Amino acid sequence: MKITIFKNPKEVDNNTLKYIKLLEQSKDFWKLIEIVRKKSNIPQGGYLFLDDKLPIKQQKVIIKQILEPWPELDRKGPRHRAIVRSSLIILLLLDLPESWFFAITTIIMFNLIFPPSSYQDSFETKYIDTRVPKTKQDAFRPERSVQISIKEKMTIKEIVNQINKHKNQLLKQISNLPSGPQQITWLNKTKNIDIKTRIKELKESGKTYKEIGDKILSENNDSSISFELSKSQLSTYLKRFNRTINKIITDKPSLNYIYKEAKKQKLTS
Repeated sequence: MKITIFKNPKEVDNNTLKYIKLLEQSKDFWKLIEIVRKKSNIPQGGYLFLDDKLPIKQQKVIIKQILEPWPELDRKGPRHRAIVRSSLIILLLLDLPESWFFAITTIIMFNLIFPPSSYQDSFETKYIDTRVPKTKQDAFRPERSVQISIKEKMTIKEIVNQINKHKNQLLKQISNLPSGPQQITWLNKTKNIDIKTRIKELKESGKTYKEIGDKILSENNDSSISFELSKSQLSTYLKRFNRTINKIITDKPSLNYIYKEAKKQKLTS
């Protein structure tokens, strides 16, 4: 299923574009999305309320007015909280950082995505004052982060020195954090994703490998095809591409549990 990117693709890094294209091809991902939509009374396929004639900036404003501010969960009701919880669960299944939270939610609701770099940075410094009473807004929100706490005045030079001093401990802690697409090494090795997506679409439509090879040749310049189009090679490329798509969801046991529970609730077949 197609995901609309709300940003000039030229401004999105290559690995993020690859990741979004793999999400489009992941049957498990879309099955999860449809389960959430059914549970939250969102139309199958998401809301299609946007007018293409509206400037993209105005469309962004409309979407953010509907979805934000996230912290005011108590005022949004159980349906809103269900969507938030579901987005966080999908985030954990994909093993993506929290900066992708809004992206997953907009896919659920509208089949579109703001690549995280367009609205939020993954790196931040946080001032924590324990004298301020805690609210309920993040009570159920899982978080994995490495926070640096500074408890006395320091110069920037002293802070850098302390970071270097604790470098090994920091690196060990950071290694337990999820990775955004920019840091996923196997995405760097994923080549010819548009052509392989086309091969998959043609095969699923019932075409033979010979028909697929002829179609790929007719749709592309010879210079853009860096692999053979024989039956055996196309079959191999398709198997490898499906394995790549299956890497999208990292927590298979939890995925199977969700499917089992969704079936009990008649949210999926």
